[in-house]
Amino acid sequence: MIDFGTSRQLTFGPGVHNAITLPPTQIPPPNGLKHFDPYSWDVYCLGYVFEDLMEVSTDILAMYALSFKFLLDVPL
Repeated sequence: MIDFGTSRQLTFGPGVHNAITLPPTQIPPPNGLKHFDPYSWDVYCLGYVFEDLMEVSTDILAMYALSFKFLLDVPL
């Protein structure tokens, strides 16, 4: 969750702001970049999170599919 009361407020909007030096982050920057448009960086990080969610969802769905296959193959 973002606390907008304490978050960094930028003067300019998307597409207008100059690149900033990235603060410490849990998402690794692409190609070792150190400077990014802050709004582009947010979108990049969101994409990274979505990618991870899809991988986890796919793994969970595969486990369910195997469970159902096992249940269906067992005679009652």
